[in-house]
Amino acid sequence: ERQKDHRAYVYTMKHAIALGVSRTIRAADCRGWIASFLTHPSHQARTRIHRRLKVDRIYCTSSVEQICSRHEENDEAGPSGRPPLSPSGFLSGTAQHLEPGLYLVPTPIGNLQDITLRALAVLRSVSLVLAEDTRHTRKLLNAYDIRTETASYHAFNERGRTSGVLQRLQAGEAIALVSDAGTPAISDPGAVLVAAAIEAGVRVIPLPGPAAFLTALVASGLPTTAFTFVGFLPPKQGARRARLMELRLLPSTLLFYAPPHGLRAVLTDMVEVLGGGRAVCVARELSKVHEEFYRSTLSGALQEFTSREPRGEICVVVQGAGQVEAAAAALAAAGAALESDAWAVRGSPSGEGEEAGQGSAADMEQPGGSSLQRQEVPAAAGLVPAVLQEERALQAALASGDALPVVLQRLLGSGLAVKAAAKEAARLVPGTSKKDAYALALQIMDGRQQAGPGSKA
Repeated sequence: ERQKDHRAYVYTMKHAIALGVSRTIRAADCRGWIASFLTHPSHQARTRIHRRLKVDRIYCTSSVEQICSRHEENDEAGPSGRPPLSPSGFLSGTAQHLEPGLYLVPTPIGNLQDITLRALAVLRSVSLVLAEDTRHTRKLLNAYDIRTETASYHAFNERGRTSGVLQRLQAGEAIALVSDAGTPAISDPGAVLVAAAIEAGVRVIPLPGPAAFLTALVASGLPTTAFTFVGFLPPKQGARRARLMELRLLPSTLLFYAPPHGLRAVLTDMVEVLGGGRAVCVARELSKVHEEFYRSTLSGALQEFTSREPRGEICVVVQGAGQVEAAAAALAAAGAALESDAWAVRGSPSGEGEEAGQGSAADMEQPGGSSLQRQEVPAAAGLVPAVLQEERALQAALASGDALPVVLQRLLGSGLAVKAAAKEAARLVPGTSKKDAYALALQIMDGRQQAGPGSKA
């Protein structure tokens, strides 16, 4: 009250009312501050203070006695601070005092009753709610009679709007960030703002709540000990298959989001890259009226959703790679690497290799007259089926117990010496000793020598 500057007076009144709301002062002091506010000689100052208090959802000018009586009822709590709120306090429609910062508030993925009491209190008490779609979020706020101001914050404007939001956060406001469904920044906008807030020293307060992929995982029946959340795959087939190739060896359960119009394409690529025998759970319309969990194999799911049109938000939970698949892929990768090294060494007759692909055709001539030229590496679209074909052949060999001959043929064909090939095969094939691998490698080499240099044994 003694401050002559109106802005300082506004700050003083905000702090006083905030302390009164938190009940760390006596109701009599709170009544004195409110009375001084109402009797301030400057009408302009009263209007400005009233506007700022309304922004903070603290309505103190309508009835001084009503506010003071509310504080007098809680005077018995003493100056120890604000006690825990009861459920009725969260749902009563009364705004609570919040610490300044960015609040990440999860929203229901379908059923509006899945929102938490704390989320309702935060949405009611912040000065601004940043929403992916304000029309969608307004339905949720209206359902719980929340009148907080909303502003759009989505993938198309997050870069431009972040600076303005940061200014308000640094000024001491409490702002909430929500998405249309689920937790913000999970396959939704928000990561840019969170990183900028942390860099600017603004406190980030995350609230626990709904997430569609976790809901699908726990009901899928697949292992939950280790899982990998992928989100949405790339829309183009080449990039999508390349991403699946990176994930095909992971032993953890894989979780994907898929749009209904693109589910068939996603399942087709999964069958091609991951194999149609993997278990899968296609969860759609979670927590809604038409909730469905379709559990089958990837091939079965592709057949099912080819015969009928998928609808709603979809989460695909896929079984991780088994031991046979991982071992076969490791064998194929090891053979490809050894073959590449062998070609680098055999690039010239002297065995010293070629520099940067240089060398004449005469240097590459074989006695039979055929030119020994290395084929160009195919494009990514053509490489994927070739790699998968070799891996599937190795998988069948491992499953039947005849993996050692196949592996030795692959290693010896890449130009590796007999002893080195036997050592590598013993490492790659479980339950194989170096002695057995060496004896079989000698037999293979003897058979090749008897067949002649021109054979493809």
